[in-house]
Amino acid sequence: MHQNQFIPVTFLLKLSLPEETNLERWGKITALVLESYAKTLTKGEGVYIGHIKALFEGDGSDYIKLSIYKEDIPVGVEISGQNNYSTVQLTVNSIVCGVDEEMSLDTMRDVFNEYRNLLIDYEIESISKHHDDHHEHHDHHDHCDHR
Repeated sequence: MHQNQFIPVTFLLKLSLPEETNLERWGKITALVLESYAKTLTKGEGVYIGHIKALFEGDGSDYIKLSIYKEDIPVGVEISGQNNYSTVQLTVNSIVCGVDEEMSLDTMRDVFNEYRNLLIDYEIESISKHHDDHHEHHDHHDHCDHR
């Protein structure tokens, strides 16, 4: 029996530029990265986005919130704050049908191979709570077709 699953994957994505820049520019950069990630993920057969969210929390009330739930629409971006940053760390929560943690992280690495000239550095760290003895899979018995 073929069964589709939404597997939540959470990871930290740290992005660095050689100089400090404002949150508006960071919003554009992170939206481009998230959109590329979503488009690359959904090239696979039977892969559908449930929801991909990312959050950067800076100093005080500074933040960037990003959200995408369909690969062919722009990323929703909400920005607050006036400070400049040379590094931002996003917490990314990716819930995509047909994609496990390894594929999510590999896909994000592939995206950065395309954008190495844009960013000086990036790091990805998994913080999903998936262990060999305790997988938290969210079965989706209906079809994952959210187009």
